[in-house]
Amino acid sequence: MKRRDFLGAGALVALSACSSSRKLPELPRLAAERGSMRWSVDLDGGGYGFAPAIVGDRVYAAGRDGTLARMALADGTVDWRVDVDVRLVTGVGAVPGLLAVADENGTLRVLDDDGALRWKAQLGAAAVSIPVLEADVWLVGGGANGGPASDALTGRRRGG
Repeated sequence: MKRRDFLGAGALVALSACSSSRKLPELPRLAAERGSMRWSVDLDGGGYGFAPAIVGDRVYAAGRDGTLARMALADGTVDWRVDVDVRLVTGVGAVPGLLAVADENGTLRVLDDDGALRWKAQLGAAAVSIPVLEADVWLVGGGANGGPASDALTGRRRGG
């Protein structure tokens, strides 16, 4: 087999490996009024890194000033709004029953679904990503070495 034929066969195998038999999920239909704003809620100083989180029929959002809010997805009705009394550096990470943000002092704050503080823990570095819950631990990217993992329910540090 010539080298060119060998490389061609290898490329064909590689490309066929990229194709999967898994079927992509159906995308939701867009509303007829797509592109128009249905509602808005003002939270001071959102911006880059402050995208809202949607869990079920609720939207959770944070503002840099320390304001957190939960709204109804359908119409924007504000269920509650709380102030954590410190500037935030990340948007909100949310899962059913829990939400988390990181503040300017390097503290991860986890609240329950009613907006009450459940626990807080020092990260040991400035947060650079929205908190994410993975396998019952909150993960927050921070600094050159990443960030610590904290138990979702207690806040105790897990791992290194």
